[in-house]
Formats: sequence, C-alpha cells, structure tokens
Amino acid sequence: MVTKSLSKIIAEVEKKKTAKQQAAVLKENNSPALKDICWYTFFPQVEWKLPPGKPPYKSLPESTDQEGKMYSEVKMLKYFVNTPDGLNMTDIKREQLFIQVLEGLHPDDAALLCRMKDKGIKIKKAALQEAFPKEQW
Repeated sequence: MVTKSLSKIIAEVEKKKTAKQQAAVLKENNSPALKDICWYTFFPQVEWKLPPGKPPYKSLPESTDQEGKMYSEVKMLKYFVNTPDGLNMTDIKREQLFIQVLEGLHPDDAALLCRMKDKGIKIKKAALQEAFPKEQW
C-alpha cells in the first residue's frame, strides 16, 4: 500500500465541511507525523521562530518522487519553534535549515510546511479534539 502524503491528507481534511467529517479523515490517516503536523500548527504554546510568508527557496519539480519525505522531516520541526533546540540556534542558521528542508520536500509538502509556519491550515478545533482526544488543543 502506498503511503498518502501529508499534504494530501491535510488537503482532504480541509475539504470536509464539518468537524466530524474532518475528524474522520484525521483518524483514518492517523500517524505520529500527522499528529505532529497538527501539534506544531495548533498547539497554543508553539511559537514559530521564523519570519512570516514564503521563504526564498528553489522548489523541486512536481515529478520528483519525494511525497513521503515529510514523514521523516517532521523530526526537524523542533528547530523552527520555541523549543530548547530551536532557541539555541541563531535566526540565520534556523532560516537556512528551514530552506534546506523545504528544498528537499515535494512541492506540495513544502507548501504545507510554509502554511503550518504561518498557521494557515484550516482544521476545526472540535475535529482535533475528537481525532486526538488525549491532546490539549
């Protein structure tokens, strides 16, 4: 079975109109990486330490077979937010690392990462609460 990219899962969730429908898609595609995407986007205490907007990076061609890479790159997110790892890095180094990660991702996943940073993902809080009841949203 081919793993669905995280950007496709989030797009599918965002197309659903109700929290119950969104939660169903989240549950159906549940993975540690998907949970991390939601956590880094919606957890109130997470503060991204990068400037807003799209950074200047060279996007991979659409035909590049990197759709599953975001699953492994999720571990890098701790460097871009207000965690000890992120706060121990200079702004320049953090921004360079962010661009490096973006340039290695499928264009749709890179766009998802930029939307996460700018809190641009549209998932209802009730959907998150239903799909991941142990988390504090």
